[in-house]
Amino acid sequence: GLARTKGEDTLLFVDGCADDALLKRRASAAYAGGNITRPEGTCTVVVPAPAGSVYTLTVSTTNTFYRRTVQIVVNRGSTLVITSWKEI
Repeated sequence: GLARTKGEDTLLFVDGCADDALLKRRASAAYAGGNITRPEGTCTVVVPAPAGSVYTLTVSTTNTFYRRTVQIVVNRGSTLVITSWKEI
């Protein structure tokens, strides 16, 4: 139904925000998260201090009706290596 479609659309949106956040993190090791605004809405990215070269990004929608969150674990060396990407 409609709720399932909206939920799937929201997950795609959050994945897009996660892609944006990874690009920002790749460009700057100092990127600490914040809000990302896209045409579909706004999402929040949290990037706590890394544990060595491994860090975790948590990306959530600000939409309270169809809230979705993904967590990405990345190893940053000369390149970014995604070791985990899951909905939580």
